[in-house]
Amino acid sequence: MLETKKILQNNVNDSFFIPNKILTFKIRGNNNVYKGIRVQYSRILGPYAGGVIFSEEMDLDTLIDLTIISFIRNTLFNLPLGSSIGCICAPRSQDKKILISQYINYVRNNIDEDILIPDEGTEDMSELFYEIANIDEKYITNIIYTDYLSYSIGIAILLKFALKGNFNVKIGILGSNPANTTLFSLLESLGSEVFSANLNSKCDALIITSGKKIVNSFNQDKIEAKIVVEGSDLAITYDGYKKLRNRGIIVVPDVLANSGKAIGIYLKWVNNRIGKVMFNEEETIRFLYEKINRTLREIINENKKLDELKETLFLTALSKISHTY
Repeated sequence: MLETKKILQNNVNDSFFIPNKILTFKIRGNNNVYKGIRVQYSRILGPYAGGVIFSEEMDLDTLIDLTIISFIRNTLFNLPLGSSIGCICAPRSQDKKILISQYINYVRNNIDEDILIPDEGTEDMSELFYEIANIDEKYITNIIYTDYLSYSIGIAILLKFALKGNFNVKIGILGSNPANTTLFSLLESLGSEVFSANLNSKCDALIITSGKKIVNSFNQDKIEAKIVVEGSDLAITYDGYKKLRNRGIIVVPDVLANSGKAIGIYLKWVNNRIGKVMFNEEETIRFLYEKINRTLREIINENKKLDELKETLFLTALSKISHTY
């Protein structure tokens, strides 16, 4: 069952969970043929935009969940981008450059506008994305690099609320996200003791920066942190989330935790579209603070009525969509 369907339960009908389009295609490495997938969920807010994941184990339900989470986040933060996600279904060590090149060329030649973003397993290949897209002047604007600073600032803003402004705490980071180095430096500059963590590390806050369904109902009892930040979409199953909440652990859900990354991607897209740097680093940081704080105030007001934060985020987004359309 879809994780997002568990969250929304009876609040929407089944058609909400059906993507606009699911494309599957062959990608050939040196010695093997692998499957490429592109799930396009919705473009009601703007052009399709989403990551390219490199994973042998990713299933279709997880990809659909990821597009719905992206749709909810873009709606909450009023980002005019649609939601899509893709996967190269191959071992990460196998012909990585060849497979990514074929994936990007397929999307460019066979799919309507779809903004591609490096994601788990492809974050370190940004230069390759740009190099491939560069052969087509029109398409190059549809390649967006992940912004590690925006991702890290977004998490820091949310931690400030959860920690009530006190960064003089112990923070563990779990995952292999390339943004970890930036996140480490930022949190240390704010006064935190930061270290590479495991699920059962004792700390005030645990940030999960990569992986899907890392925490579930069977292993959530290992967590000893007071606060858990779901810094990778779908890092915590809904059943695991509920049990953490029942234990009194504060969970910052993925829809919020990855907002900095999503906003940073949007601002880079704006810069690409207008052909100049309208949002430099200083303007990006200012925009992040204003956008995230404004949305947080809105969510906090709603959460007084409904104590389950994850449900509140989804229902607030649905309410926005219904009022707009």
